[in-house]
Amino acid sequence: MFHILLVDDDADVRRLVKKILEKAGHSVIAVENGLSALGELNENHYDLLLSDANMPQYNGFDLVRAIRRLPKHKDLIIAMLTGRRDKNDIQKAVELGVNDYIVKPVDPEVLVNKIQKLLESRIPDPAFINLPETTHVNLEASVQSPLRMKKIGLSSFMAVSPYPLAVGLDFYLNIDEMDYEALPKVRIIASQPDPHNNKQYLIHGTFLEMDDQFKEQIKKCLRNYTAA
Repeated sequence: MFHILLVDDDADVRRLVKKILEKAGHSVIAVENGLSALGELNENHYDLLLSDANMPQYNGFDLVRAIRRLPKHKDLIIAMLTGRRDKNDIQKAVELGVNDYIVKPVDPEVLVNKIQKLLESRIPDPAFINLPETTHVNLEASVQSPLRMKKIGLSSFMAVSPYPLAVGLDFYLNIDEMDYEALPKVRIIASQPDPHNNKQYLIHGTFLEMDDQFKEQIKKCLRNYTAA
């Protein structure tokens, strides 16, 4: 699960975008202005900031400029959500350090895909454990699939499947090679053809629930992986 901070002075936009991103498996906190956003960033960790550009008093450009001046947020992913289509605004956003530009009105599929690509682009290799080719997964409760796990981390996983899985699908993972009492609950957040194998699909999921025993096993493996 990724943590997203949404900033927009329009309450209707905040509700809509928050609902879309939460359905895609993300945790979303929504605030109405740039100053509130700075306060949130100082108090809590976020993987991505999604900000409107045109806000009164402290607009999106002011917010991005302030964030990029802070060393602790130099790697924060920032996307700008706005109705503006002016090329000068897009250029200004890029120059200030915005990673992508999403134009209103919001298209749910476009929004989710762009946000997911941004998040995936910043996942460092040590965030995952590379699993053996023989690591298979049984999907409990919702669907039966010969899913083969490729990588796993504390917040998400990557796998391959002989057929696509629906984005938003929730199910429980049963990984034979790991020992735990409660099956972790996950959600599919991306499913796309494998560019290197036209007979399988790349699956990206996020964890919704996991017990402490399962979490500790992943942490231990991550420590060993990073130290290697």
